[in-house]
Amino acid sequence: MGSPEDRRRFVEQVRKASGIAEKLRELGIRPYGIVRIDSATDPASWAKDPEGTKKIASTFRECR
Repeated sequence: MGSPEDRRRFVEQVRKASGIAEKLRELGIRPYGIVRIDSATDPASWAKDPEGTKKIASTFRECR
C-alpha cells in the first residue's frame, strides 16, 4: 500500500469517489450508489505478506 502519504492519498481519493457516487445517486444516474474499490494487489502478494495485508485492511477501514 506504500508509504503513509500514499495511503493518505488513497483514502482521500476513495472519499472523493464516494462523494461523486452519492451525487450521481441523488441525480438518479446511478441509483444503487455502489462504488468498487480495489487494492490493485493480487492474492498471491497478500498471501506472502501478512503484515502488508493488515496494512491494506487498515487503510480500507479508514475510508469509511
